[in-house]
Formats: sequence, C-alpha cells, structure tokens
Amino acid sequence: PFDNNQNIMNHLLRCPPPVIALILAFLTFGLDQVMPLAVTLLSPILGAVLGCSGLVVIALALSEFRRVNTTPLPTGEPSQLVTSGPYQWTRNPMYLGLLTLLTGFSLFFGGLSLFLAPVALFIVIDRVFIPYEEGRMGAFFGYVYGEYLGAVKRWI
Repeated sequence: PFDNNQNIMNHLLRCPPPVIALILAFLTFGLDQVMPLAVTLLSPILGAVLGCSGLVVIALALSEFRRVNTTPLPTGEPSQLVTSGPYQWTRNPMYLGLLTLLTGFSLFFGGLSLFLAPVALFIVIDRVFIPYEEGRMGAFFGYVYGEYLGAVKRWI
C-alpha cells in the first residue's frame, strides 16, 4: 500500500498546484451543473473580493521569487530561501492565495459542490506538496530553514 501512495504522490508532484486547482474547479463546476444541490452559498461580491485577494497574494509571492532570482516551482532547484514579503507571515503564501482564489470562485458561483475543490486542494497541498517542499528546503538550507520553520507558521 505504501508504494501505491508513493506513486500517487509522485504523480501529483508532476502537476503544478495551479493546474490541480484548475482541474478541481472544472470538475466541481461540472458536478454542480449536472447534480446541483438545493443549498447554495452564493455571494458574488465576497467571492470576487476573495478571488482578487488570492491573486494579489500569489502575485506578491511570485514577485519575491523573481526579486531574488530563484524558482517558484515546488520541484525546482531553489537558489535562495525567500523569507521576505508575504513569506514573513506565512510559509506558503502562493498556496494560501490559490486556496483563497478557489474559495472565492466557489462563493462567486455559489454551488455547494464547488466547495469540494478548495477542500480537496488543501488536502493535496498539505499532505503532498508541503511535506515534499519542507524536506527539500531543509536539505538545501539546513539550520537557516529550521529557524524559519520555527518563526513562521505554515498557513497563517
């Protein structure tokens, strides 16, 4: 069973989290169209605000990676530890932004089944991507990364 779990994790790591988020959004939107639930959580204004907020957080995080000239890809080769900008408050602002964006999408369209997308994305990020990245960052940056782990929360 462990080998199957490892194979699944390896396959997931080949797919960038924004692509996974997009796939989940399309799947849950399609599910909502085929089998709409009577309950909705429609809030277009709040959804738009959350969606835009998520995009801003992602853009700020990406700009920090560009500023120090290192890769933002989870499986890429980091050249520098980024601890500035939004990384001062959360170790995973891009993931947080992506989850906020997907939650905004769910609220904007309102279908209850759409909320499966951010929940599923959270599970994949929290159980697959973050442990993988934390292991790699620890190997690359050692004690400095350990200090960062102790000083900044994983999410918020």
